[in-house]
Amino acid sequence: MLKPPNAFGIVQQGLYRSNAPVDENLPFLTGLHLKTVLYLSPEVLLRSVVEFFKEKNVDLHNLGVQAWKPDPHWTPICDDFIKDALEIVLDHRKHPLLICCTSGVFQTAPLVGCLRRLQNWSLTSILDEYRAFAGLKARLVHEQYIEFFDVDLVSLPVAEHLPPWFIDYNLVDA
Repeated sequence: MLKPPNAFGIVQQGLYRSNAPVDENLPFLTGLHLKTVLYLSPEVLLRSVVEFFKEKNVDLHNLGVQAWKPDPHWTPICDDFIKDALEIVLDHRKHPLLICCTSGVFQTAPLVGCLRRLQNWSLTSILDEYRAFAGLKARLVHEQYIEFFDVDLVSLPVAEHLPPWFIDYNLVDA
């Protein structure tokens, strides 16, 4: 039986989110034909999961070490961390792509919220999605981070490398 990781969800076509996968999730992940996994937590993934990604030629980006270098002011997450992660997410050549962190919430949900900002979603819709995935783990400081994230920090790839769903949302000329 196929078992998706906890907190699994489809963000857009070819873009998925979840908590950190474990061995029992690997058959499910095989079916996604992933090219890239973007791991956002400072904790280490299970060795068997890392080996699985290597065997399947999945490019593993571990940005987790950056996650906990917040701005000395109030932000819970480093702007450069979100910027770097979004630039990977918005490169269609890296799709299908899985975004994950240990909980599936504390780094993944703010990243997806900032992606939604780039897609010009309304803040109400962004926070509704954030709360739906975060559940009881939702944090006001993450909601504030999403609201005030400076989307101009993100360097978009050339139009031909943007995902079609991003072009559709933003009416970017391809």
